Amino acid sequence: MVIFKYNKSEHKDAMVYLLKLRELGSFLIESLPKRGWIAFKDGDPVGAIFLRSGEGFGMIDSLITNPSFSSEDRHIAIEFLMNKLIKQAKQMKFTKLIALSSDKSAIMRSERYHFFLLPHRLMVSELSDGGV
Repeated sequence: MVIFKYNKSEHKDAMVYLLKLRELGSFLIESLPKRGWIAFKDGDPVGAIFLRSGEGFGMIDSLITNPSFSSEDRHIAIEFLMNKLIKQAKQMKFTKLIALSSDKSAIMRSERYHFFLLPHRLMVSELSDGGV
């Protein structure tokens, strides 16, 4: 497994491939944060993760894995990617790291990294095309 700092010009095709495998729109690539990492095994992308920055905190953005790989390979990739992201967040002196997910395994995995669930509910307001 090899981890690279994400470079849009070098890794765009790999990210489009991962998004397609997860039936997500390739247009999402345009909204990814600049800080990210991508894991490859034998030249194929296994997973990617991105770090979005707020005021004093970081947010995990778009942790995505390749379902073609074994769960063990995906697990190893997630471990490497999370460690890179956490190291970067600490270097940036973030005081908190937040994440959003509805995936049960991601929520269970988050406990290993000392995340805890909050009682809050996420609310969204659409600001374009008929929104506020």
